[in-house]
Amino acid sequence: LAGSGLQAWLALAIPNGPMGGRGEYLRLKRQKTTVFVHADPEDTIRTVKERLGEAIGVTPEDIRVHRSLDEGNPPLDESLSLVELSIANDVELYFALKIKPDKPPEETGEEAEEETEETWEKPVAELISFGEQLSSST
Repeated sequence: LAGSGLQAWLALAIPNGPMGGRGEYLRLKRQKTTVFVHADPEDTIRTVKERLGEAIGVTPEDIRVHRSLDEGNPPLDESLSLVELSIANDVELYFALKIKPDKPPEETGEEAEEETEETWEKPVAELISFGEQLSSST
């Protein structure tokens, strides 16, 4: 996260900084993690996945980007640009990662399973509360 994440942050903090930047970015959320990724309107979702993957140490093939947390919401088409998807600066998107088996099939002697929806986690974001949690007393 240090390299690309720092560059993405610098693009925000320094308007014409190291990313060449106009400072445009997307907020990509997963559980308690938010990653700020530099993005130009012409960038495709594939490009966004590559930058996100660099920041979190995951290959783009193992990432799905979603517009919302709705159960029936399909992942965004990686060949489309942000402009084509009407995604603007500072938009909040959600990502899910491919679920990896504990051991590769070669080690267990099993054949590799065909990819199904069960091999992907659901896009989720947890609410983070700062301060004390209220307890109810009865």
